[in-house]
Amino acid sequence: MALQRVAKRQGKWRVNPRRRPAGVIDVRAVRSLRLLALVVALVMPPMLGKAIAQTPVAATESAEFQHPGSTRRLILTYGTLQVPLSLEALETFSRSGQLMPALSPYLAALDPQLQHQFRQQLRFRLGLERSQLAQFLSSPMGELLLSVPEDLLHGSQPGLLRQVVLQAAATPEGLTLLNVIRHLPQDTRVDLKQAMQLWQEQQAIAQATRQQLEQIDRQIEQQIEQSVHRPVGQLNNQPSSAIATPPAPFPSDSRDLRQPGESRFEKQTLQLDDAKRDRRFQADLYLPTQAQAQTQIASQPQTPLIILSHGLGADRQSQSFFARHLASHGIAAAVVQHPGSDSHQLQAMLQGKTQDVLDVSAFVERPRDVSYLLDALERRNDLQRRLRLNRVGVYGHSLGAYTALALAGAKINFGQLKQDCQPRQYAFDLSLILQCRARDLPQRDYHLQDSRVVALLLFDPVSRSILGQQGLGAVRVPVLWGGSDADVLTPLLTEQLPAFSHLGSAEKYLGIIEAVQHVNLKLDRLTTTQNWAETKLIDAKPEAFQNYVNALGLAFTQVYVAERSEYRPYLSASYGRWLSQSPHRLRFLPQAHL
Repeated sequence: MALQRVAKRQGKWRVNPRRRPAGVIDVRAVRSLRLLALVVALVMPPMLGKAIAQTPVAATESAEFQHPGSTRRLILTYGTLQVPLSLEALETFSRSGQLMPALSPYLAALDPQLQHQFRQQLRFRLGLERSQLAQFLSSPMGELLLSVPEDLLHGSQPGLLRQVVLQAAATPEGLTLLNVIRHLPQDTRVDLKQAMQLWQEQQAIAQATRQQLEQIDRQIEQQIEQSVHRPVGQLNNQPSSAIATPPAPFPSDSRDLRQPGESRFEKQTLQLDDAKRDRRFQADLYLPTQAQAQTQIASQPQTPLIILSHGLGADRQSQSFFARHLASHGIAAAVVQHPGSDSHQLQAMLQGKTQDVLDVSAFVERPRDVSYLLDALERRNDLQRRLRLNRVGVYGHSLGAYTALALAGAKINFGQLKQDCQPRQYAFDLSLILQCRARDLPQRDYHLQDSRVVALLLFDPVSRSILGQQGLGAVRVPVLWGGSDADVLTPLLTEQLPAFSHLGSAEKYLGIIEAVQHVNLKLDRLTTTQNWAETKLIDAKPEAFQNYVNALGLAFTQVYVAERSEYRPYLSASYGRWLSQSPHRLRFLPQAHL
C-alpha cells in the first residue's frame, strides 16, 4: 500500500507539512508562520527549484535590488552552480505581479495558481509585535523551528535567522517574507539542491496521501454495500430536513445525534489542589440534573462520565461544545484546564513572563491531572453516588489526545524521540517540535495509566514519536480517532495514519474530515486587545466538525462508556456517509485496518 511504501522508502514515518500552501492558523496566519519558520528554504526555493528544473538554461545574470546602504541579492546554489536572484525583481512581482527578465526564467515555468500563491506568500504580513515574536523565537520550541531553514543557509551563524526576522518585524513594512529576504546578509546562499529534495519528498507524500485516501474510500464503500439496505447513492447529500428519520439500518426510533438532548444540566467549576504535586487547577463539570429514560438503564443508575482534555495553548472553553452536548444527553462531562500548557501559559510566554509555550512537565502532569480529578470526584459523597467513576472515557484534542493515550497505557518512548528528533525531520512534521520537547524530561518509566479509563475519543493526536509503536501498541481500549487531510501540524499520512495503525485496540474507528485545520489561532488579536486575561486566541472549529464530534462522539460514548449497545448502528460507515457535509466531507471507517 502507499502508506507502507512511503514508510519503507524513508525508513520511518515522516511528514512534510507543505502539502499545500493553505494555512493552518486562521488559514492565512499559518501560512505566515510557515513562511517565518521555513523562510527561504521551504517556500521559495522549492517553487523556484521546480521552475529552474523546467528551464533549459538557468540565468546567470541578475539585476540588483538597491536596498538602503547596500546592494542585495539572494544566491541559489545547486552543487557548483550559483544562480543570483534579484530582489528588485521579487519586489516588482510582489507589488504588481509583473515578471521582470531577472525572474521570468523561473516563475514563468510555474502555472498561474502557483504564481498567485507565491505572490501572496511574499506579501502576507504577520501582525505580531516584535516583542511577542522575540519571546517566541527565544523559546526552546522557537529555536527548534528556526533550525530547519538555518540548516539550508550556507555558512550562516547560529541565531542569524532570528536576528533577521526581528529586524524585519521592526520596520514599518513589518514581517513579510519579502522583508525577511531583504534583511538577509548580502549574497546569502541557499542550498537549492537540498530544498528541491525536500520538495520532491513532499510531492511523493502528497501522492501517497491521495492513494491512501482512495483506499480508505474503497473500504468505506465495501462496508456500506455490505450493511445498507438502500442504495448508497440515496444516503448521500441528504437535505437537512431529512435527517430526523435516518434510513435503515439505523434504529427505527433513531434521532439526529447532532442535536441537543432533553436532559437539563448544571455547570460546576471545581477548584482542585493537589498538595503532593503542588499543583492547582480547575475543571468544569457539566452534570445532568434530570435522568432521562433513553440515557439510563435500571441496572446502571449512575451517570456515565467523560473527561475532556484541551490542546496546547487552549483552555476549558475550547471543548465546552462537546461537554454541553453530552450533558444534554444525560452524560456527565468534566473539562480539565492544564496549567503549563494552556492559554495562560501561551499569553505568559508572549508577555515575557515565562520562557516557553509549554512547561515540559506537562507531558507527565496532564495525565495526573485527570487521575487526580477522578480521585477528587470519588471523595465527594454527593458526586460519588451520582457518577459512574470506575468506568470513564477521555476525550482529547492534539496534546489532549496524547494525555488520553497516556492514561490508557501508552508510555513515553525516549528511544523513538532520540531517533526522530533531527533538524531535517522538523521540516516534515511540525508536531515534532512539540513532541521533541519531552527529551528534556528525566528519562525514566512514567506510570501514567489509569485503569478507570475504558475508552478514548481522540482528534488530531500528537503521538507518533513521543509514544512510538511500542507505546501505542499498549493501548487496548476502544478508540475513536479523528484527523484531517488539511492538517499540516499533525499531517495525515505520516503522523496520524501510522500512529492509528500502531494502536493495540481491537475496536478502533477512524474519521477523516476534509479541509479542517488543526487549530484556528487568532494571533492578530494580540495587537488589538488590552486585556490579556480575556483574550481568546483560539477559535472554535467549523460547525461541521462539531456536528461530527457531537454525533459520533455521543454514539461512541453510549456504546463503550454507558454500555448502550442500541447505539452501535450509529458507528457505521453508512451513518458517517449520511452525516457527511460539503465542504468538510467526512470519511468514517469502523474497524479500520491500514
